[in-house]
Amino acid sequence: MVIDNRLRVPSATDVADLSFSIEMGTIGSHIRLCGELDGETAVLFTCVLDAQLAHGHVDVCLDMAGLTFFDLRGFAALCDARRRLADAGGRLRVINAGHLFHTVAVWWGVPDLCDDGTTAAHRHECT
Repeated sequence: MVIDNRLRVPSATDVADLSFSIEMGTIGSHIRLCGELDGETAVLFTCVLDAQLAHGHVDVCLDMAGLTFFDLRGFAALCDARRRLADAGGRLRVINAGHLFHTVAVWWGVPDLCDDGTTAAHRHECT
């Protein structure tokens, strides 16, 4: 039996419920998520994070204002991203997450995952 263990990057049709835009700075990135972050779309998010780490961008500001849905698998992907960035000497900042996300973060034991700064000046700090 042959097992294919190559990384398969999902196509747009595989994860059509999540889109993103990225502004890159010197050591960091500002990523805006739009749509749903769940078990299926978390794969795309992880690929985006992998690309940021590969380019040496260890400080990521994640703007979730356009997120319409998340489940615990999507939330777990964010916690994993936070750990991976910290291991690389960086930081994950989550902004514009909304009340429900803050509640889940507290419940999950990571209340500091969310950064309440939402101004344009704060956005520029992330990049």
